[in-house]
Amino acid sequence: MDDSSHRLIDPAIEQAIEQEWNIQLTKAAEQGLTYYDAVGYRLNSLESSTDGLVLHLAESPYRIHAAMKTLYRDPRITTAHHDRQLIVDALMRTSDEMIVLQTVEKVVESETYLIGGSTSLSRHPIMTGSDLAAYALDRVDAVLGLEEDERAIGNARALVQNEIGCSHLIFDVFTSCTAREIEDRFRPTPTSKALHCVHITELTDWTRRASGYMAAIGELGR
Repeated sequence: MDDSSHRLIDPAIEQAIEQEWNIQLTKAAEQGLTYYDAVGYRLNSLESSTDGLVLHLAESPYRIHAAMKTLYRDPRITTAHHDRQLIVDALMRTSDEMIVLQTVEKVVESETYLIGGSTSLSRHPIMTGSDLAAYALDRVDAVLGLEEDERAIGNARALVQNEIGCSHLIFDVFTSCTAREIEDRFRPTPTSKALHCVHITELTDWTRRASGYMAAIGELGR
């Protein structure tokens, strides 16, 4: 992990980040959502090696990631200002060839995404690829209530940069359960509101109609 973030520090942008973060804290309290400034990971850069991709990470506070969800539209914001928060997602495949997505309610938006989340030191310190895989499985288990013998993880399939500037590392994850079994056991939470299952042959068309980074992952289902 790198010692420090490579994000460009601009006093005016930092002030805007603090203002937006305070606005979101107020909204979160009004909506009854848990919201705190956990320490996460920023993807400073990456490079290829004989072992695959090497990710250079730095610690980064969540408030920057949260604020950039709205501030990225500000004409003053450049890619150098982006938080580049590392997010680990699961392309979750059931035994009957369905892809399981979750509808997530957040302070800024409510969207349907791959199951996953922002990396955080409080959840899993990340030093190796195995740590990233463990994080993907942890998020799947938390949302779907799967047991260890009901799921398995495959390879990292893609690293997708979204429109806000975040980096999504996407793993294949497989379950022996059917989509119906998954839906029957699912229990909504304040943030994970619902599941949405798409047949693998329909994923490309579905993602073309989706918002944000989801439009970039349609081909991964093949």
